[in-house]
Amino acid sequence: ADSAVVEMADQVAYLTGNVVVSDGNGVMNAGKLMIEYERADSAEALPGNNVKRISADGRVRLKSGAQVANADSLEVRMADQLAILNGNVVVVDGQSTIATGSLNIEFLPDNRNGAQGSGGIRRITAPGRIVLRSKDQTATASSAVVDMVAQTAVLAGNVRVEQGSSLLTTARLNITFLKGGGSARGPGGGLGGGIRQITAPGKVRLTSQDQVVTADKAVVRMQENHAILSGNVVLSQGKNVVKGCELDFNLATNFAKMKSCPETGTGRVKMLFTPKSAGDQ
Repeated sequence: ADSAVVEMADQVAYLTGNVVVSDGNGVMNAGKLMIEYERADSAEALPGNNVKRISADGRVRLKSGAQVANADSLEVRMADQLAILNGNVVVVDGQSTIATGSLNIEFLPDNRNGAQGSGGIRRITAPGRIVLRSKDQTATASSAVVDMVAQTAVLAGNVRVEQGSSLLTTARLNITFLKGGGSARGPGGGLGGGIRQITAPGKVRLTSQDQVVTADKAVVRMQENHAILSGNVVLSQGKNVVKGCELDFNLATNFAKMKSCPETGTGRVKMLFTPKSAGDQ
C-alpha cells in the first residue's frame, strides 16, 4: 500500500492507496483496506496473525486462479468463511460471467493448513437481480444460488434464458453446468464449461422463431439444442395450435414431435389448423 496506520489498542490496520493483498489462494486489489485482527494478549502487542475481518472499497478486485471478481466494496468475515461484495459486482470464470448488485461468496476451508483461509469457492448467493452469461447463453432472474462444488444453480423470480433465437421464461429454474476445468479448487471446479442442462419444474413458456410452446414443466439440454416439455403442452405457430401431453422439440431445426396422453380422454393429439386466406398466400 502507499500508506498504513496501525491502531494498537483497537488491533486494526488501515491501508490506503494501491493496496495489494496476496497469499497462496489469490490476490486482492483495492483503494482502501481495513484489517481487524483477533485481540492480542495486551494492547501494546502488535496485531496477531489471525485476521478477524477485512473491509475494502475504492473498487475492489479479487483473483483466484481463473476466477476474477470486481465490486465497489467488500467485506470478508474470516470465521464465517464469507465474503460480501456490493455495488456493480461482476464475477468472471472462464466463459461464464455473473453480474449483480450484491453477492455473498462462501468459501471452502483451506485443507492445506486446516486454519482460516480459502480453499476455493463453495457457494455464491445473489439476493437481488442477477445476469448469468455462459458462452452463447444468457440467464436473468430476481435471485440466484450457485453451488460451485455441485456445479449447479437455482434461479428464482421472472427467470429468462436466451440462446440464439430461443427464449425460455418461467418462475424457477435449475441449471446444471458442464465441468469447467477446475478453476475453483475443490471437487467441482469452476463454471467455465457453460450450461449443460436447465430444468423448469413449474409453468414454462418456450419461444423459438415463430413457434411458442407452453407446458407444466421442461427439460432443456443446451449443448444438444433439445427440449422436452410435458404436462398440458400447447404448441402454436401463427393461428395453428397443437395440444398434447409431451413435446420433443429440436431448437436448432424447429422440428417438434408431440405425444398424446393415453391415460386420459381419447389418447389423441388435438390439432387446430387455420388455412391461410387469399391475402396471406
